[in-house]
Amino acid sequence: MLFIICFLTLLSKAILAQICPLKAHIVCNNGYDLHQCVCGTSKLFEEPIPVQTCNLILKIKNDEFEAVSMTIDLNSNKSEFSEELIRKELRNSLNVNDEDLVIFRIGCSPEGDKLIIQFDILNHEVLHKSSTKLIKSNAKGTVIQNSSISNDQVEPNFKPYDENDFIDPKTIRQRLIEIYNNSNIADTHVSLIKRVNKLIPLETDVDNSNLLIIAFICAVFCLVSCLAASYRTFYSQKEEEKEKKEDIVLNREINHNAPEIVIN
Repeated sequence: MLFIICFLTLLSKAILAQICPLKAHIVCNNGYDLHQCVCGTSKLFEEPIPVQTCNLILKIKNDEFEAVSMTIDLNSNKSEFSEELIRKELRNSLNVNDEDLVIFRIGCSPEGDKLIIQFDILNHEVLHKSSTKLIKSNAKGTVIQNSSISNDQVEPNFKPYDENDFIDPKTIRQRLIEIYNNSNIADTHVSLIKRVNKLIPLETDVDNSNLLIIAFICAVFCLVSCLAASYRTFYSQKEEEKEKKEDIVLNREINHNAPEIVIN
């Protein structure tokens, strides 16, 4: 019975692990080059990160930065994570432009059964101001007023955003709770929405210690069961041989002590 429980537990962990741990680095905010960055890293993926990390667009130290943190439950129906789908639903729910929504982090919970998304909404005035400053001047020195910035237009002296450049996470959290209370986002159940002061580390990975403990217990149980079965089989054979020998000895004694019958 314990073996079956262990097997089912390990199987459920393996199913949930289709998304967690992350199989590759996740690039967020792809629709706006100024904000495009790696928001989640994978220890299982050996390739280097394709673009800058999201730390480079924020004034952040030791992962301390206010944000809205949304936790969604993973299930066996989801084998891949779609940042674009989550982003689309958040954008529509909050009624904001795509470039205003900045995702900072995407990662797995320590147990590996939940996905965490941390983000905030940029004040549109701040975005417009940053965009105008970072557009290269043309040959005549005039500034191109364009909200769409490509990678070759962004100046290297871009100033990262600080917390004051974003809408208060408390406000965003309250609006999302009203929308997603006991509801789903991208066909996935939202289990928690909160305001955080510290982002999950980019190097985060799933803690498999619980899974290893369960596997160890199952292995020990299987080993003990095999030893017990072997001992029982060996002991049973010994008992049978002993009983046979005792029967033989007993029969000999009976035959030896039996009176002889003389037939005239």
